[in-house]
Amino acid sequence: MTVDALSEQEQQSFLQAITLVRNTQGRRLTVASVTPQQMMQQLHQNIDQISQQKFDGRQVACAAGCSHCCRRQRVEITQAEAAFIAGQMTLHEPDLARQTYARLQQAAAAEQKETACPLLHDEKCSIYAWRPAVCRKAHSYDASACATASETLPQNLERLLRSEALMTGTRLALDDHGWPQTPLLLGEGLLMAFSQVWQIPDQAED
Repeated sequence: MTVDALSEQEQQSFLQAITLVRNTQGRRLTVASVTPQQMMQQLHQNIDQISQQKFDGRQVACAAGCSHCCRRQRVEITQAEAAFIAGQMTLHEPDLARQTYARLQQAAAAEQKETACPLLHDEKCSIYAWRPAVCRKAHSYDASACATASETLPQNLERLLRSEALMTGTRLALDDHGWPQTPLLLGEGLLMAFSQVWQIPDQAED
């Protein structure tokens, strides 16, 4: 989604929403001493709440076993979100965390060039409960359009804009308060985060 594709009024509303989220989250960081990981937890919860709404009464086509976006989308993640996912998986599902780390290591060692997500397993997301915000935002009303990699997927604009405003505003608030959030590829970001959670030495430094 690009801002240029929106009408002038839509652009203005979208940018105002980003600013509102940015300022609100900034106050939470300074006044309430909220951690970046806590902000990520709230971000996931808020996007899930948005995704559960039926803005136009239509049912999304997304379902278990439908993995078109997992095979074609370039998934990026911020450092804070990667740390949150790795930390929560290690705490609540340590076996899955180890399996995920092993999968990511194998994909990195093989230098896979495919666009398929390295965490796609048996046509399903292997970390679905902990999937990133960008995956939670994704949806389509027509799976056949996804299968053919159509440039124009039937989606709900309000759902996209509200989710994107939350994601962008949160990232900017963290940037403002000394936590730079350079986007990383999903595999790269999670490998780094798991290594930090488990205090695994960086082999590049040996």
